[in-house]
Amino acid sequence: MYRVILFFVGFNYLGHICCAQDSINTNDVKVIKAKSEIIIGRYFNNLLNTISYAGAESTDIKELINQSFKDSAKQLFLNDQIAITDDISDPDYSNSSNAPDVPATQYLNAFNTFYGKSDSNSVYISDVMSSRVKKGKKNIFINVYFTSFFKNICLSHPSTPYKPSKRVAEIFIRRGNNNKWLLYISRIGFFNPADTLDDFSDDIVVAEAKNTSESSGRLDETLDSADKFNLYIDQARLEENKRNYQAAINLYTRAIELAPGKRDFYEPRLKELNTSFRILADLEEKYNAGNYKDAIKGYTALLKKPELNSGYSNSDYYLGRAKCFDKMGQLTKSYNEQVEYYNEALHDYVKSYEYDHDNVEAIRYRADLNIRMNRQ
Repeated sequence: MYRVILFFVGFNYLGHICCAQDSINTNDVKVIKAKSEIIIGRYFNNLLNTISYAGAESTDIKELINQSFKDSAKQLFLNDQIAITDDISDPDYSNSSNAPDVPATQYLNAFNTFYGKSDSNSVYISDVMSSRVKKGKKNIFINVYFTSFFKNICLSHPSTPYKPSKRVAEIFIRRGNNNKWLLYISRIGFFNPADTLDDFSDDIVVAEAKNTSESSGRLDETLDSADKFNLYIDQARLEENKRNYQAAINLYTRAIELAPGKRDFYEPRLKELNTSFRILADLEEKYNAGNYKDAIKGYTALLKKPELNSGYSNSDYYLGRAKCFDKMGQLTKSYNEQVEYYNEALHDYVKSYEYDHDNVEAIRYRADLNIRMNRQ
């Protein structure tokens, strides 16, 4: 039950912006986009991980699923009948042409039935990106594009592993009785290249916000401090998991500015991120310049005494070294060298994941390498 309660802690502040539905401004767009990405990258991701947690009671899972449809601050889906294209019951389901649409309640129950349980997170959502805000016939909405990866087995096809898949979620947006925005998932399917981020035909008209220069890069001034703080912290954690440290540092800094009383809690993490950013910047520069062997020496030196590093840092160092081996394997013309480099890279991707199960980059790169090594 404790795990289920944790899942909903962040929901109490989700989905509130003051504005008229048929007239939005640039600040509204910033917050709508941020919240839509958090809904998928954090809350939908957490929902699936909680359902697949081996220690969760069946009654708790049932209640968790039911609460995701209820009309409350904990609601995640528009209703229990919205369509979700099945990517669970058969790992070979990879696009809308070979996978059926099922009601959300059936999808979540199927996930509980067909997806293997574990004691740690096994569902990874990455590459989260929102579209422009769209105008529908009766409401406005936004599309959120993402990559999902299921690490555990499919119980109905245990010999066939899941593969990373490109997905898109449609997020329904409306104004609540308290004159603030509410966002709910109204559909999830496989990504169709025909539905691109450059499709402007149904974009809603966006007006310039007042005092735009003063609020540039900031969230809507109509949000209260607690809402802004929570949004910044959630965005910062998402950027951390994607290893976008400079973005995470900026977001943590803004959060601390809003809540100075919480500085002592977040300042150590901010300092650790700044240190990591400085250390990794030099090695990343060598990687980008093609100096892979020099970068490997640097990462190896940092890993000589892993017990002196944080698990988070070790995960980064193994990931960085793995990327170098991976790239060298792609570039060499020697088959034997390629096999050697790829095996070194795979070893380091696995170690990176072991030190930080939320390192979505390690998961993504390892999955890609397995495909290239014909280990799907």
